[in-house]
Amino acid sequence: ALPLMPVLSVDLSAMRHGGLLALAELAGLLGLDGKASAWEEKASALRAAIKAQLYDAEADFYFARDAFGLRAYRSEHLTRLFMNRVVDREEFDRLWKRHFTDAAGFWTAYPFPSMAPSDPHFVRACPKNCWGANTQALTVLRALLWMEHYGRGAELAELLRRWLRAYLDHDNGYTQEINPFTGAPIGAGKNYSPSLILMLEATK
Repeated sequence: ALPLMPVLSVDLSAMRHGGLLALAELAGLLGLDGKASAWEEKASALRAAIKAQLYDAEADFYFARDAFGLRAYRSEHLTRLFMNRVVDREEFDRLWKRHFTDAAGFWTAYPFPSMAPSDPHFVRACPKNCWGANTQALTVLRALLWMEHYGRGAELAELLRRWLRAYLDHDNGYTQEINPFTGAPIGAGKNYSPSLILMLEATK
């Protein structure tokens, strides 16, 4: 085993939280109120653990943790907390204001980059299949699941407008990822399904 293991992951923990909420909702729809409460209690306990173990107050960010401490990469994994309803509206608004409103954070010309450009780990060469820089179509597609929920419908419309602009300005081919500063496609892949769906949503 690697000496840094185990790793407490932000995105996987968030995904489990979303699953617990879904189970609670399903139990409620089936009239199983006791089971719904049990799933909700598990989700609440997991939220508390995520806050206690993975939140860094100075950075106001959530990081993975390994055997040596927090892994301080300001990556788009923060959005998984939003997608899976780990944070409430008050905390979301604070995180959004600090990290998602300027080009040093995640609001680049073509949001959302995989890593904040101001992070020292940002890979400025933007190579193919890079989750250390590039704007990924999958990340943007997932934004449809959380931005309106947290009251950011206007920003979502602008995000989709910019993505559409990238399609119109470049021979995109529906690639997996684009340059977060220019909107140019990265890699030679074609017809990536999240990119195709985004084209439809942006056009609507």
